[in-house]
Amino acid sequence: MKTIYFLLGCFITFNVNAQQWSPTQLAKANTAKEVKELTFEEKQIIMYLNLARMYPKDYKRIELNTKNQEWKYYADNSYFVSLVATLDSMEPVNPIYFNREMYSLAKCFSKEKYESNKMGHDRKKCPGGFTGECISYGFNKGLEIINQLLIDEGVESLGHRELCLANGFKSIGVKINEHKSYDSFAILDFN
Repeated sequence: MKTIYFLLGCFITFNVNAQQWSPTQLAKANTAKEVKELTFEEKQIIMYLNLARMYPKDYKRIELNTKNQEWKYYADNSYFVSLVATLDSMEPVNPIYFNREMYSLAKCFSKEKYESNKMGHDRKKCPGGFTGECISYGFNKGLEIINQLLIDEGVESLGHRELCLANGFKSIGVKINEHKSYDSFAILDFN
């Protein structure tokens, strides 16, 4: 890795050879950039989800590169290998946009799940109304949440991956919250 240092009181290190997203790709995928209700990481969930949907081959190359130390463990993992194959073969699909109704559903269920400290999709007090739902446990960063749902390790049906990459969805609401057993979790409600 080549290191370049910028003076003026800060040091920045990056890999000069690393492939990156173009400003155009990021702008097109960042459909929730102006949404005031969402935190930075909730906006990141939508952006990275859209990058995977709109640019699947680039997502594989940039975000899931097995030359990266973070992904070396996954290189032989069957779920990771199948995700790489899926992204290699899929056609791009439409971006997803923030939806306040879906956000209200995700926010309500997030509060309910925090209070109950339970896992799963069973709602007691919160209404339904979404077409699909994904829940990620143990992560609070947008990229980590999307990668967990796309890899879908341990989920034989790959249901989270299928929902995230399905062409039929147009809108989403997302909410990240603390979890007493898993530190954090995120709810993604699709319509």
